[in-house]
Amino acid sequence: DEKPLPYKSIKNGSPQQLVRALNDLFKQAKLPQAVLQKVEKNTAYIHIGDDWQLTQEMGTTGATAYLQAVTYTLTSIPTIDSVEFDFHAGDHAMPGRYTR
Repeated sequence: DEKPLPYKSIKNGSPQQLVRALNDLFKQAKLPQAVLQKVEKNTAYIHIGDDWQLTQEMGTTGATAYLQAVTYTLTSIPTIDSVEFDFHAGDHAMPGRYTR
């Protein structure tokens, strides 16, 4: 709660580069890794490997911050308008399409 997410500009970053950078931060914080499955028709498709941690262990605020970090990072690319998350629904997060 004391430190905001670091801001790092990746000029002309691809979706793959941005997800890799996020996963580096997530690994340091012991958070689930995001897997970019594809980008299709202005939507990035993300699978969350450890969905139990996301939906049951991080709390609503933690899960929301995680999903927002992925969504805002990927939608910073002009050709991506939304992120479709694939994971099992839980108490603190629901899969589906997220936008800014």
